[in-house]
Amino acid sequence: MRHYLYLEDRRIAYVCGCFKGGVFTLRAAKTAELTRAGDVQEAAAFLRSAGLAGKSVIVAVGGSETVLREMRLPAASAKITRGMIRNEIAYFRRTAAATAVDMDFLERAGRGKEQHLLAYAMERERLEKRLLPLKEAGISCARLSVLPDCMAKFALRMGARRQTAVVAALESDQLRLCLVKDGHCLLNRNVRLNVRRFCDAGAEGLLYEEIADQIGKLVQFCEARTESETVQQVLILPGRLKDADAAAASVGGLLRLPCRCLRFDIRPSGKSPVAEEDIHFSAMVLCAAHRPEKGLCPVNLLAAERGLSRRGRGILPEGFGARCLLFAAANALAVAGIWCYLEAGTYRAQQKSRELSAYLAEDKGVAAYREKIARHQEQADDRAYQSRMEAATNKIRTMKCLTMEGFEVLEDCLAPGMDIQSVVYNKTTGYLSLRLTIPDSGEAPGYVERVRDSGYFTEVEYSSWGYGAEAAGEQKLSMEIKIRLTGKEGRQNAVQ
Repeated sequence: MRHYLYLEDRRIAYVCGCFKGGVFTLRAAKTAELTRAGDVQEAAAFLRSAGLAGKSVIVAVGGSETVLREMRLPAASAKITRGMIRNEIAYFRRTAAATAVDMDFLERAGRGKEQHLLAYAMERERLEKRLLPLKEAGISCARLSVLPDCMAKFALRMGARRQTAVVAALESDQLRLCLVKDGHCLLNRNVRLNVRRFCDAGAEGLLYEEIADQIGKLVQFCEARTESETVQQVLILPGRLKDADAAAASVGGLLRLPCRCLRFDIRPSGKSPVAEEDIHFSAMVLCAAHRPEKGLCPVNLLAAERGLSRRGRGILPEGFGARCLLFAAANALAVAGIWCYLEAGTYRAQQKSRELSAYLAEDKGVAAYREKIARHQEQADDRAYQSRMEAATNKIRTMKCLTMEGFEVLEDCLAPGMDIQSVVYNKTTGYLSLRLTIPDSGEAPGYVERVRDSGYFTEVEYSSWGYGAEAAGEQKLSMEIKIRLTGKEGRQNAVQ
């Protein structure tokens, strides 16, 4: 018999037993509700009280902590595939955090084909935090699985083989839903649903309607995923429901689908029987999912991190003889050939670098370089001018009183260090208010005179200057002038 743990923020479920022929043989079972979420010391104390110190356990975490994503990737080795999954998850979640990943193959790749898989990922920092109570209690983790994947394997072993089904697990504070097909979890959802309050209030009918409505959403997802794919049955793990058969009949009638309850056939192993309240469905599902069966192994988020392999380290496999030595010699020759090719390429690159340096050392080379720099500067000036014109266009785009020509007149009169901040037109007074920043108050009269001397505007009045808002820790001087555009001559030149 083996030890199984299911870990959540506020709950730890433990069973010791095995699953065979549809029967659970349990030696021990225990479930604890933590008073504080993520309390390492309290969780470690519970694990020690269960007698797990120094033991090796199989662990599972909830679906809300992991990312489940369906992918189609090019055919590659397991190591390269995990690297591609990490890249896809990082792009999907827009994060560069390190992740632990593993995959459940829906369809393995043939020659020249892509592989269709379900990728599971969990942030490494969060994984280490979740396993911290085990480290504190001196427990080693043999495998780290994911509850949705275990529920899919459990449903297959309980009769849902080659069928698409919805597994619904009722807990006191939530409803867990998994869309499964032939041992694979296609979708996982956790719904906040206070089952206990519905039951205490005698509103089981409303509870069944809510469960059917949530399952119906997974049915719609299944139909949208593949046109020819439909949900064929619903499996309910009733938890503490008093009348599980009535729940299955009601939900099945609302959905018009076959619906049945999954009950655990438990056989105690030992002198003292296991109390029903100590058995949590998640630990039982984990135990059933890890029953040895060829081609049906739950995901393991620790396999890639530890570099686990089926063959022992440092042991030569069988058949390591002349063929392997010949293969090693061929690899050595290939490496030598590649090294010679790279060395030849490096020598050619150095020769070209010397020739280029000699050419630039001559007068022609220097002249060509200066000409190129001059052209680059001209292009930069053109781009700066275009940027300035674009900014000017944006400033007067919403105004119908000032043309681009008039705005260019105002800009041409600016002195170095001056900048136009805003242009406002008052239809009632007929004045155009221009606010700009100036490096010194003495520059204000000169700008007003240059605008008047341009002859473009009818009337130009100098209003005031003062300190504006702070910029980069220093206060800037700002000036406001008013330009009257109601005159006949001014409107011909300045108004569209």
